Amino acid sequence: MIDIIIPVYNSKKTIFKTLDSIVNQSIKDLVIVYIIDDGSVDVYDEIISKYKKFLNLEFHKLPKNMGPGYARQYGIDHSKGKYIMFIDSDDILYDDDSLKKIYDTIEAENYDV
Repeated sequence: MIDIIIPVYNSKKTIFKTLDSIVNQSIKDLVIVYIIDDGSVDVYDEIISKYKKFLNLEFHKLPKNMGPGYARQYGIDHSKGKYIMFIDSDDILYDDDSLKKIYDTIEAENYDV
């Protein structure tokens, strides 16, 4: 399993592209996405409802803004997968096999990434 941690702070306008790039991954069934809201004023309910249909997704809201490092650590503390990956809320994965390439390389070479 790959846990993808996405810290968000008022990212409602950009996170769609990020999540779309994960939905399109060839191994999305091996992924859990953790969206960690770092005290945004944006409301993500509609986005979460939409993408829960396509992804194994967990949403956590922090009570106040603590910064992206804290949000990432919070995600680590709540993750369950063998591997953890961080993506920012305005990033996209390069192609539909990006996660597969990463996963296959880590497994084949027994990397501790």
